[in-house]
Amino acid sequence: MQRRENYLYVGMDLNNKIKDEYEEDELSSIPYKEPHFIMLTYSSIGILYKVISQSNYPENIYVDDTEGFIGHIKDYINILLGSVGK
Repeated sequence: MQRRENYLYVGMDLNNKIKDEYEEDELSSIPYKEPHFIMLTYSSIGILYKVISQSNYPENIYVDDTEGFIGHIKDYINILLGSVGK
């Protein structure tokens, strides 16, 4: 494992097999019949906020974070806004 200082990144990976890991009640909170999933990895909340709050980033998507949030990206951006102290 390499450690990189001051290295910022957001990585994306299309992964539709993730759907199999959801319970029915979790899937019911996503308003799409056939959702497609993109997994994001990132080095900091700040850089994630900068990427997904850009005006050209898709707006009609839902987010599932590792803290139990499943909801619209605009709601998630507001959560991140509190985390990055903007």
